[in-house]
Amino acid sequence: MSEEMRTLEAQMQQRFTSQIHKATTSTPGFDDLARGVRETPLTSRITSTITLKFGNISFPRFDGMSDPHDHLLQYKHVVQSTNIPTDMLDDMMCKLFAQSLKGAALRWFCNLPAESIDSFDELSLEFMRSYSVHI
Repeated sequence: MSEEMRTLEAQMQQRFTSQIHKATTSTPGFDDLARGVRETPLTSRITSTITLKFGNISFPRFDGMSDPHDHLLQYKHVVQSTNIPTDMLDDMMCKLFAQSLKGAALRWFCNLPAESIDSFDELSLEFMRSYSVHI
């Protein structure tokens, strides 16, 4: 990552933190909510990968009630059919996965421990552990 990008990212983070501080001083309990939104189960190695735009990708949406294995197969097929470079594919599959979830499944993803997922294999394993009862 270039020095200019790091500086820009630091400035954006500082502005975000300032805005969060303003909101937390005026809204009781907001800090806990904001912390949950800021945290991600993905490691900083993955989150620092630049997300490229690949047009509108239409993901199948998983809500926790259907077959998780089928969802993973469909999700992989959709992502792998894009023009994401091979060396970025694993990171992008992790970063985009939450977009394929809704409802309870999205809350499951958001509640994974911070910095606990460093590959799509790890994410898939956690996903299957949590939802394999639906197979």
